[in-house]
Amino acid sequence: FLDWVEAAAERPVHAYLVVGPAATAASAARVLAARLIDADDRALALVEVGHHADVVEFSPEAASYKVDYVRHRINYEAIRAPVESDRKVLIVHEAERMCIIANAANALLKTLEEPPPRTVLVLVSSAPNDLLPTIVSRCSRIDLVHIDDELIAEYLATRGVADTASARRSARLSGGQ
Repeated sequence: FLDWVEAAAERPVHAYLVVGPAATAASAARVLAARLIDADDRALALVEVGHHADVVEFSPEAASYKVDYVRHRINYEAIRAPVESDRKVLIVHEAERMCIIANAANALLKTLEEPPPRTVLVLVSSAPNDLLPTIVSRCSRIDLVHIDDELIAEYLATRGVADTASARRSARLSGGQ
């Protein structure tokens, strides 16, 4: 994944679709966003906690994204200039929930088709098949793989986070994240 992030940072496209379990995909989206704005240690720390001026995160306010929310919050933010960096990154969590109301997805489609030159959209989804094909086709897709329980347990045990039995139990409970 990190090799892919480095390549993406060298030649960024206007939109990415990060696919995987919600927590893992959200973390991966933040790593990608930080690299896209070329974050130093301070900026990276701000991105990790969701407080960097040039990395703006969106989540649905209810069961789905509303059309007005997409138009007046996401699309509006997309046209605003970056504050500290050369580009702005918008992370849209649970992007599939935009397609519950088709007009919400269509409202974002215009921004995906004609993106502002200094804005990158990162859509995060654990259910990419629920997204409109027109949205998926306009994004560079990043599929996160399920991590084997043994690798997670080994990682936890070798770093002293847990004893071997606890590491195995934690790995099973992690769901590959």
